[in-house]
Amino acid sequence: MKNKNKKYIVMLGAAMALFSTSCRKGCTDPNALNYDDRAKKEDNSCEYESEPEDADINLKFYHMLGTSTFAFNQDFTDDFGNMCTFTRAQMYISNPVYVDDSGDTLAAPAEYILISPDETTYSIGTLAANTHVHTMSLLIGVDTAANNDDPAGYPSGHALAYQTPAMHWNWNSGYIFIAIEGHVDTSGNGIYDAGEDFVMHVGMNSMARNVQDLIVEFNAVEGMTHNISLDIDWAELIAGINLKTDNSSHTMDNMPLAAAVANNGPNAITIHQ
Repeated sequence: MKNKNKKYIVMLGAAMALFSTSCRKGCTDPNALNYDDRAKKEDNSCEYESEPEDADINLKFYHMLGTSTFAFNQDFTDDFGNMCTFTRAQMYISNPVYVDDSGDTLAAPAEYILISPDETTYSIGTLAANTHVHTMSLLIGVDTAANNDDPAGYPSGHALAYQTPAMHWNWNSGYIFIAIEGHVDTSGNGIYDAGEDFVMHVGMNSMARNVQDLIVEFNAVEGMTHNISLDIDWAELIAGINLKTDNSSHTMDNMPLAAAVANNGPNAITIHQ
C-alpha cells in the first residue's frame, strides 16, 4: 500500500510540474531584455532597450543692418549712398544638411522656417543623438517639391501655411522666398517722399540659393536642445544694387534684379562670432 502511495505521489508531482511548466507566464520575445526561454505564455512583461532620444536643433539669428543691430525704419545707406530703410524683411530657410568630420551626410528631416527680424530663435528639426556635426548647409527658399504645394494644405502656424502679409503667389509661381520692402530717398533731399519706395519679392525655383558649409562644430546630445547661432545682415541683400534706379521686382517683371537679390542671399548669412 505504501509503494502505491509513493508511486501516486511521484506521478502527481510530475503532472504538477508539467502543468506548471506548460502554464509558465513571462516574456516570450527573444529581442527583449528580460526574455524567459521557459515561458510558454506572454504576460506583457517584456522590457526593451530604449531608443536614444533625438536632439532638438534651433537656429538662433542675430539680425543685423551692416554692423548695427537691425531695426525697422532705421536709416542706412546703400552702396551708392542712397538713404533707405526697411519696413519689411522676410526669408524662407529650409532643408538643413549636416555633415560630420568624415564628410558623411547625417540624416535630418526636411524643415521649413520663415524668418524675420521680429523673432530670433527657430526650431529647425532634430538630429539623432550622439552624432557630431562639422558643417551645416541651408537652402534660402523652398525646395521644388514643396514649392508646388498649396498653403491651404498646411495647418495654421506652419511656415508654409498662408501668411500675412502673403508669402505665396499662386500654384504656378509658388512661394516668395525673400520679401524685402522699404523706402529710398531717390531725390536726395533727406526725406522719404511719397512713392520713394523699394519692393523686392524674390521667388521661383531658379531663385533658390544654398548657404554652403557653415562650420558649426557641435555634438548632438540625447534629449538636449542645441542652438546654432547665425548672423543675418539684411542690408547685404541689396549689396551692389543702386536703389535709386533699381528698386522694384516681383521676380517675373524684373528677373535681373531678383537674381541679384537671390545671389546676395548666401553672403547675408554667416556664423555668429
